[in-house]
Amino acid sequence: MNKFLKSALVAGAATMAMASPAFADWYEIKTDQFVVYSVAKQDQAVEFAELMERFDRAMRITQNIPFDPAKSDAQRVTVFHWGDGNDIAKLATGVRAAGVRGFYIPRAGNPVAYSPIRGDGIRRSHGSRRMIKSDTKLDPVSVLKHEYVHSFMLQHFPATYPSWYVEGFAEFYGQTDFLEDGSFHLGNPPQYRSDFLKRGPSYHVEKMFETDRKLTGLDQAGWYAFGWLLIHHLTFSEERKGQLENYLARIQKGEASMDAAKAAFGDLDKLNRDVQRHLKGDLPGYNVKPAEFQEPEVTVRKLTDAEEDVIEYRMRSWRGVDEDEAKNIQSALRGKANLSSDSIIVAMTVAEAEFDAKDYVAAERAAQRALEIDPMHSKAHLYLGRIDAAQAEDLHDDNAGSGAAKFEEARAHFLDAYAADKHDPLPLFEYYQSFKDADEAPSNQALVALETAYVMAPYDIGIRSTLVRQLASEGKAGLAADLMTPIVFAPHGNEDLGTLREAMEKLRNGEEEEGLAMIEEQYRKWEWEREQEEEDS
Repeated sequence: MNKFLKSALVAGAATMAMASPAFADWYEIKTDQFVVYSVAKQDQAVEFAELMERFDRAMRITQNIPFDPAKSDAQRVTVFHWGDGNDIAKLATGVRAAGVRGFYIPRAGNPVAYSPIRGDGIRRSHGSRRMIKSDTKLDPVSVLKHEYVHSFMLQHFPATYPSWYVEGFAEFYGQTDFLEDGSFHLGNPPQYRSDFLKRGPSYHVEKMFETDRKLTGLDQAGWYAFGWLLIHHLTFSEERKGQLENYLARIQKGEASMDAAKAAFGDLDKLNRDVQRHLKGDLPGYNVKPAEFQEPEVTVRKLTDAEEDVIEYRMRSWRGVDEDEAKNIQSALRGKANLSSDSIIVAMTVAEAEFDAKDYVAAERAAQRALEIDPMHSKAHLYLGRIDAAQAEDLHDDNAGSGAAKFEEARAHFLDAYAADKHDPLPLFEYYQSFKDADEAPSNQALVALETAYVMAPYDIGIRSTLVRQLASEGKAGLAADLMTPIVFAPHGNEDLGTLREAMEKLRNGEEEEGLAMIEEQYRKWEWEREQEEEDS
């Protein structure tokens, strides 16, 4: 698996104890943009789903993006609403005390998020509209909204943004409150940043524009807290109206962050004084009332007993597993899953688990069972393709070229999967990837498939980085560099991004061979790390 994609899956191999209350009911709640699986009481689960749907619509209104209901579950974000903060931390990292209060994985065809029920940060009062409470502790819903903003930004307006703006933007919109009359409120401060802002170390806003020095932990904390504060000031200050847009426009044209800041904001010492004065004053905000507001439409169903037996294993599989946990889930499901039930959830949970554990015969049997239930189930066709591709790759590794027939079978399944759901980019991406796995030059159809998958899911770092690599190999350096920008300036990045930034600059400067060589070297490093992890496990 691509290292970008793998790192996004959030490591954490330790087997977790099930945390649902005994005999609790699981509900599936669907809205236009979300599928929520929740073990909360039904009214609490529905209100949580409604809140997330209203948040998506609020983001669309503020960014002037037309409302576009998802046409497939592949486009919806699946949220597992379950457990408490420690359970979510264990799921994310393997350590209950890790402090993770929720996380979101923006991947094509299966975006998924995890948010706890207990201590979820939603105020409840006598059945009235639930709203986010003001608290000095970071609540899980704020975490979920913050991470969703990152994906929303990359989906709808990917471009070059400095890190302080990416994090500040997510903090600003992540504090959106929802009111009983259908309006929403913008401008609330993140209360959990108040101690850092008011009593933390001094931090001059100029530091956020510096890019020619090594960043510190204080810088990273400043991106969140002072990034929010600067965006809040620039949003509500009449004196500085239009300056933020000017700054971002200059960044898009290639100006250095510091030069763009001085041109857009003027005297940066004065900006810093204004920002500190803004913090000490009454922080403004405003309400937005959507035209012809209607409550989000939701459909609710209780999971069947057979589905409840497997849903938490699906939750763990979708988080991402290593070889040991894949075996654990496989073993547990073999004692619980009832494949004779007429449930796609059961059949596909088993297919995914058996595939992860590399029992391809059992995985194919479960995927075929899913097709008996629904012959047009795209993910079942996708997994048949993955099974054939994995077997073909094993044959190819043993004897180059011997897996060719299996690769062709895999591609046929991927095309069937796309025919069943033309809103899912995964079959297209895996169709392209099958050529790379076979060490074959991608066909024209495969190249179109990759580009289409990217258009459908620009937020998926794995697809984006694969297209960067393909474009660079074709000599399309400018396009490749443009697509790399959101990757190398991604929030929550790692040390490898420095290498990719250098590669991007070489592509921009016409040093195509050098830039491509650096990209290929990075890919080989990730592949080696993946192989080492598999050997270690």
